[in-house]
Amino acid sequence: MKKGLAIGIGVSVFVIILAIVLISSPKSDVIEVEDTLDKEVKPETEIPEIQDKLDEVEKINLENEYSPKERE
Repeated sequence: MKKGLAIGIGVSVFVIILAIVLISSPKSDVIEVEDTLDKEVKPETEIPEIQDKLDEVEKINLENEYSPKERE
């Protein structure tokens, strides 16, 4: 009986340690992926034609922004 209890406690401790390790490790992978995506999306050199188009898209987006009107 004591042998079964000792094995059960040992397995429980192992599962808890394994869960803690697996929960804490994915965060660094997510940060690495986000950094990589940021580098790919933002070009290192600015191209005037692309910047003009981005400004135009931002202007259109601001014009189409929803602003609720007051009720009467």
